[in-house]
This record gives sequence, structure tokens and C-alpha cells, in this order.
Amino acid sequence: MSTPNPNPPEYGAPEPTSTTATTAGPAIPAGWPPSYRRGGSGGYGKPQPGTPWAPDVRPGRFLWRDLLAVLAYIGLFVIGLGSLFIAIPGAMDVAAAIAGTEPTTPEQMVADPGSASSSAALFFVNLVNYSLLALLALLASGGHLIQSMATFRRLWGLKLLLIPGLWLGSITLSMLIVMFLGDPVTSDNQAALEGMTTVVPMWMMLLVTVVLGPFVEEYLFRHLLVGKLSRYLTVWVTAPLSVLLFGGIHFLGSGTFDVIAAVPYVVLGAVITGTYIAFRFSLAYAYALHLFNNLVAVLMLYLVYPVLEQYREMLPDGTLPGVVSALRLMTGV
Repeated sequence: MSTPNPNPPEYGAPEPTSTTATTAGPAIPAGWPPSYRRGGSGGYGKPQPGTPWAPDVRPGRFLWRDLLAVLAYIGLFVIGLGSLFIAIPGAMDVAAAIAGTEPTTPEQMVADPGSASSSAALFFVNLVNYSLLALLALLASGGHLIQSMATFRRLWGLKLLLIPGLWLGSITLSMLIVMFLGDPVTSDNQAALEGMTTVVPMWMMLLVTVVLGPFVEEYLFRHLLVGKLSRYLTVWVTAPLSVLLFGGIHFLGSGTFDVIAAVPYVVLGAVITGTYIAFRFSLAYAYALHLFNNLVAVLMLYLVYPVLEQYREMLPDGTLPGVVSALRLMTGV
């Protein structure tokens, strides 16, 4: 008859690092990051003490729900299956009703991608894609998202003030790099975004671009590629991989790539990734930083650009292009 352990392990405590199996859970090779258990299922447990400014909320192992979300993202965006939604009967009518434009056809979108009808149809595709992906990401990581909000339990005011500071730092660094490399270049992703803001109501653009999009991207490029993958590879591998892939996905479907146009995305990705690691793998904080960046971008596109156009004649010659180029660096999402 075995004697009960007088000092049982605390709920949510790191698993033993011994290479031999124990009754507390599966064996973990020495040197691997600790995993956190909830009811022995391999899910998310209590936040660990971590550092004074942020608890350790490193996510657990990969789950089948993660695989489903990744496959859905690859299918919808990388392969382009999401564009098939426009072939659904009535889809073009819904897109036109949202934007108040005339319905278009896939052939017309190819012939005139910059038209108002094409922008409305493109927004409808993004709305459907990001809604589906956000649902899958929430099912896979909703528990960890809530858990990672523990980051704001201490020094919450300072951490909130740090978000606009980090955003301003990333914008300043992007401007300096672009000035060094040459003239600013507008990516196809940025051009499409500007086109959509001319026909789509601001509240709907806020929903897709500020709420859904950042959550999906932070789940994929920080939570999975850095948080979970770093259980098997060092962050010195996973972090650069996350930054490069995050920058690259903004050129999917365009058929072109420009180094200068990629600078804002790469810098933003590097800042968010570094912040995610510094705050002990906090998905909530990375999401908040990304959300703030996109919020500023959308507000500028809807509120600042129209004012510039309205006072175009009052500005000195050559001023407007320079101001617009600077604003485009601030509105990359």
C-alpha cells in the first residue's frame, strides 16, 4: 500500500523535467520549456510566476484544433479558395448591398480590380474568410487568450501606455528604413485596403481589419509559430520565422514583392514578436498591440485622408504626395 505524498504538486505547476515518467504526467526531456496542465488534458493551467511585470503564460502543446485552423488559413488565403465565396449565388448582391454599389462579376473584378464594385466584393471575401478563421482560432486558443489577460493584472496602466509607444517606435523605425532605401512604395495590399475604405462603412472595416484580422494573425504568427513551436525549437529560430512569414503574407495573391513596401510589415512583425516574447508569450498583449496599430490605420484612412483631399488646393505644391506617403507608412495593416 503506497503512502500519500504529504506535499502534492500545486495545481498548474510545471511538470517534472526528469526524463523518466512520473505519475504527475508524461516525461519531459531536460531543457524543454515546462508545460502546464489542466485536469491532465495537456491544456492550459494557471499562469506561472514568470517575471514581476508579466506572468509566464507560455501555451501548451499543439492540438488538433490548431491543425484545423492552419489548414483553413492555407486553403482560404494561400491557395485562394476563399475567393470561391463570390461564386455563391447571391454573394455579389450581398457585397453590393454592404457597400451600396452595383453588383459585379468575377470577370469584371479581373478586368477592373480597382472599381468600387470590385472593392466591395473583395471586402465581402475578407469578411467571410476572417469570420471563419477567427471562429476556428477562438475555439483553439480562447482559453489561452483569457489566461494571457493576466498580463494586465500588474502595472496595467503602464502596459497600456506602452502600446502607443511601441506603435510609434515601429512607425518611426519604418520611416527611417524607407528613407534610407529609397522612395516609399505602396503595396497591392495597401492599395486594396484604401480602395475598400472608399465604399465600405467604417464600422464594418473596423470589425474585419481591427477585431478579426489581428486576432487571426496573432494566433497564427505569435501563438503557434513562436509560443507553441518554441517548445521544440529555440525562439532564435521561431521568432525570425514568424516575422518573415508575417511580412510575406501581406503580399499573397499580388504576384509581386517589393522590399521597400515590405518594410512596415516586417518592422511591425518584429516589434509585436519581440513584445510577445518579452511579456512571456502573452497572446492578449500581442493582440492588443496589433489591434491598436490597425485601429490607427483605419481611423486615418477614414478621417484623415478625406480631409487632405478636401484641402488639396490649399497645400503647397508637392506637399500632398509627401504627406500621403508618410501616412501610408502609418496605415499598413
